[in-house]
Amino acid sequence: MSRFIGAGSSGGLVTFRSLLETSGSTSASAIELNVWLLAGGGGGQGSNSLTAGAGGGAGGLVDSTFVVLSGKTYVITAGAGGGGGGNGNDSVFLEQGTENLVPTLTAYGGGSYPNGGGCGSGGGYAGVLNQGNKGGNAGGVYNGYSTSAGGGGVGAAAPDVVSATAVGPFGGLGTTAYDTLLSLVEEGVLYNGVRYVGTGGDASNNAGGAYTYNGRGTFSGGTNLFGAGSGGGCINRVVQVGGNAAAFSGSGGGGGYAPPGSGGSGFVIIYYPTTSPQITTTGNPSYYTDGTYHYYKYKSSGTATF
Repeated sequence: MSRFIGAGSSGGLVTFRSLLETSGSTSASAIELNVWLLAGGGGGQGSNSLTAGAGGGAGGLVDSTFVVLSGKTYVITAGAGGGGGGNGNDSVFLEQGTENLVPTLTAYGGGSYPNGGGCGSGGGYAGVLNQGNKGGNAGGVYNGYSTSAGGGGVGAAAPDVVSATAVGPFGGLGTTAYDTLLSLVEEGVLYNGVRYVGTGGDASNNAGGAYTYNGRGTFSGGTNLFGAGSGGGCINRVVQVGGNAAAFSGSGGGGGYAPPGSGGSGFVIIYYPTTSPQITTTGNPSYYTDGTYHYYKYKSSGTATF
């Protein structure tokens, strides 16, 4: 089955059969493979003296299970985060020799305004293929300063902004649905005992006053408690630097001035039962096991031969 985290009709898991699932029963040479991909987050939008910068969208997340045959080699790409003002890069899993065809699986990189949704950037390009949620819509002017909104997260859309405030508008939250898996492979942003990935970047505040912050956990130019870039604050009517997202969080960068924050890179996990032998790899993935599954974590490009 393929499971995409993102915006469904109920706001939860969207489940459907993979078009790539092998038909018929498995044989002794067949392996049921789980593939988990997190794309790179989008960079925050730059701002100027009269306009606040939007937060970058989180990278898309794909979780799929299908059957592969021994002897096959697959190419794995872990998407890098986007620099300030740039889109995040896709994470891809495909069979070697099919590079010019539609990839087997793709998690789409997070958008940076104007490539996302609304005035904030959209996670996974504003929810393409149900991999993410849209950025917030911005509106309103305060003392002649235009507002902007946060980027969409894997777990939630960013709130809309109707007026300028002293706090940079937040991005949409990431997901904690994979806390157990992320704990095993030592990834994710740990907050209150659970691990987050894919949080949308916060927008910069440009309300023209002193900058303050609240429960997201940092001041301007830093990384908030959920792994996304903090929006640049406003000090003496000058927007400050946007914060970078946490490394390998798939989160969006913070909006800001000179420069906005960068998005966090994504990564790829493949895992399958220990009843099958270990595979041959390139790209130096990290290996883990819980006695039931072999786990391989790719933070750069590589291959897996079954």
